[in-house]
Amino acid sequence: MKSIKIVILTAALAVATAGCSDSDGDGPVIKATVSAAGGESSPTEIYVWPGMDVEYRFTVNSTAKLRTVELHRRIGSGVNAQEPTRIERVDLRESESYTYEISGTVEDIGDDYQFSLYAEDIDGNFTSVRICAWLDVMRYSQTLMDGRKDATSKTFLNLASGASYYIANTIGDPAGMDLGFTYMEGSQYGACLVSFDEYYKTGNYGMVVNDAAPWVEFRDVSHISSAAGWFDGGTTGGRLEDYFERGVEYDRILDYSARKIAHTLWESDIVALRTEDGRYGLLKVDAVDRRDESELNNQTIDFSVVITKNR
Repeated sequence: MKSIKIVILTAALAVATAGCSDSDGDGPVIKATVSAAGGESSPTEIYVWPGMDVEYRFTVNSTAKLRTVELHRRIGSGVNAQEPTRIERVDLRESESYTYEISGTVEDIGDDYQFSLYAEDIDGNFTSVRICAWLDVMRYSQTLMDGRKDATSKTFLNLASGASYYIANTIGDPAGMDLGFTYMEGSQYGACLVSFDEYYKTGNYGMVVNDAAPWVEFRDVSHISSAAGWFDGGTTGGRLEDYFERGVEYDRILDYSARKIAHTLWESDIVALRTEDGRYGLLKVDAVDRRDESELNNQTIDFSVVITKNR
């Protein structure tokens, strides 16, 4: 975080409440804005690409003297969220102030940010307002295990949360599961990622057949060097859709539908994907544990994912 600037004023100004607010009805009025550098400001939330600078500002106005103001921050969202932390607390009881302002900048944003300001006056009335800067993409790393008939391996990945699931979690509500991992022992195709609506064709779990299961299409983009920038901390001006459009389609194998299986995966391979709900992403293979291709052990695949958020 580059800076936090605080300004205390003595004149009360009438401003409109903004952001996601909570108040006892008589509390101070808070105006909040968040914006990407050079972009339009929003009183609630914005979506930005990694590497951009984000600015936020809170202005508090009260008809009674202010007692205290607290600024809280939370980084990440969903399963990747950190615990909220208080990053500023100002005691204003001796200041005789009715107005308070705080602003700051997040440089080169690389995660979701939420800021919440709490303001209380000397009569105990309070207000809080939250503003958010969401990345257009989410990032996570994950390990999947080859499916086993006893359903003890975490084989399925929910792309929207980054969480892996057992088959028992997918049968009842398959719509949220986007892809699965299988390993074709003794086959040239080896490690494979399969669209969930095609996964029953692996022979591991025939009961996953369900027309409601969303599909995922895959293309190989290992030949596009700039794609790796999404995983090593680099930035890119390209959109994830561009990589998918420039990708090479995987050959159709067995009876899988075209484009719904990414096969013969090795370490450092990069796969572009498109989901049925219109999101695009990149997946980098970090490691494949072949386990001597033994059916007595689960093969695993470790990978990193970046995917547009499901808003």
